[in-house]
Amino acid sequence: MITYFFAANDEDELTRPRRTAIMIRAVYGLWIWPLRLARDTRGVVLVLVALLLPVLVGLTGFGVETGLWYAIKRQNQAAADEAALSGAMEVAAAKPDVTAQALCMARWNGFDSSVAFPPCPNALNGATVNNPPTSGTYSGNNSYVEVILSQQQSTLFANFNPINLANITIKTRAVAGPTSSNPACVLALATSGTDVTLAGTPVTVNTGACSVDTNSNSATSVVFNGHPHLTSYTIVTSGNYSVGGATVTLTTPATTNAPATTDPYANAVHPMPAPCFPGTGISTPALPINNGCYSSISITGNAVLPSNSVFYVSGGLFSISGNGTVTGNNDTIVLFNNASVSITGGPNVTLTAPTVGPWKGILFWQDKASTSCPPCTSDTISGGAATALTGALYFPHGNVDFGGNNTSNCTVLIANTVTFHGTPAMSAAGCAAAGVTPPTNGSGAIALVE
Repeated sequence: MITYFFAANDEDELTRPRRTAIMIRAVYGLWIWPLRLARDTRGVVLVLVALLLPVLVGLTGFGVETGLWYAIKRQNQAAADEAALSGAMEVAAAKPDVTAQALCMARWNGFDSSVAFPPCPNALNGATVNNPPTSGTYSGNNSYVEVILSQQQSTLFANFNPINLANITIKTRAVAGPTSSNPACVLALATSGTDVTLAGTPVTVNTGACSVDTNSNSATSVVFNGHPHLTSYTIVTSGNYSVGGATVTLTTPATTNAPATTDPYANAVHPMPAPCFPGTGISTPALPINNGCYSSISITGNAVLPSNSVFYVSGGLFSISGNGTVTGNNDTIVLFNNASVSITGGPNVTLTAPTVGPWKGILFWQDKASTSCPPCTSDTISGGAATALTGALYFPHGNVDFGGNNTSNCTVLIANTVTFHGTPAMSAAGCAAAGVTPPTNGSGAIALVE
C-alpha cells in the first residue's frame, strides 16, 4: 500500500507541468492560428491557376490552330505553284485554255474540295487566274501567269482568347513563266501574214544582244528571201519561220508559237494639236520652229533642228533626202492623220529623243487614233554611214522599210510590219539612259518566278 501511494503521488507531480504546458500551447494556438492563416499565401497559387487556366488552354489551342493554318497555307501554296506552272506552260504553247488548266491543277492539288473532281472545274471558290499578272514584277507581261488562292478558315480556339478571331483568310500567290526576259530591238505588231522580211543580197541585219519579235501567227511570220544575213540574240514569233538560203546566227534558239510580245506603248496617249492648218509645209533652207505644226516638213540639205522641240506633221510627209547632214537633240516628230516618214538618199542623220518629259524616249510617234490601217502608211527610214537614230521609232499602223547604217546604242523599232534592206545595225544597250522602254519577251525554261 505504501509503495502504491508514493507511486501515484509521484506520477501526479510529474504530469502536472506537462498538462499545464499543453493547456498553454492550446490557448496560444487558438489565438495565433488565425493570424498565421491570414498571412499564409500558399493557397494563392491554386487561385491563380484557376483564374489563368482558361487563358493557358486558349493560348495552347491558338498555338495548335496556328500550326493548322500554316499547314493549310503550305498545301495551298503548293496548289498555287502547280497551277501557275500549268498555266504558264499553256501560254508558252500558245494554247487558249490557260485559266482552265490552272484551275484544274489547283483542284488536283487539293484546293477547294467542295467542288467535284474530276472533271476539271470551270471555277473554284477563292481562285483567281491572271494572264498577264496584275501585280508584281511581271505585271502586264503576257508571258507570265499569276494564280491567287484565298481560303476562309473558321477558328476553333482563336475566338476564345483576347484576339477573338471569328475567321481568317489564308491567301497564297504564285507567278510562273519564262526564267529570263530579253529586250527586243524590233517588234512587228501585225497578228497575221508576214511581219518581218529580209530579202535580197546583200542584206545584213545585226541586232546584237536584242531580239526580233513578231506577233503574227503565220507559218511565214518571218521570211528570208535570197541570201540575207541576220545576227540577233534570238527570234521570238507567234508563228514560225523558215531560214531557206539565209545565214541566221542566234545567241539563243528561236522561240516559235510564242505568246504575243507586249507593245510597251500600247496604252500611251498624247494630245494632238488643234488646229493644225493645212498648207503650212516647210522645207530647207527654212527650218521648222519649236513645237510647230505642219502639213509637211521637207529637208533636202544640211539642217539643225531646234532642240527640245516637238514637230507635228498632219497628213503629209516628213522627209529628209540628199546627202546632207541633219541633226536634232531631244526632239520628237509626231505623225497624225496618216502622215508618214521618208528618209532616203544617204543623208547622215543624227536625231535623239528627249530623256525626260511627256515624250520621253520617243523619236518618231505615229498617232494610232488618227491613222488608219488598212491602208497602213508606208514609211522608209534609211541613212548614210554616220546615221544615228536614238529613241523609239513607233509606227503601230505603219509598214516600215528600214535600212542603211545606224551607229546609235538605242534604236527600237515598233511597227505593223518591217522590211529590212541594206546593212542596218540596231541595239538596246543604251535604252535605259535614253529613256526608252523596249519591248521584252520571255525566254528560257518555264519556272516559278514569284
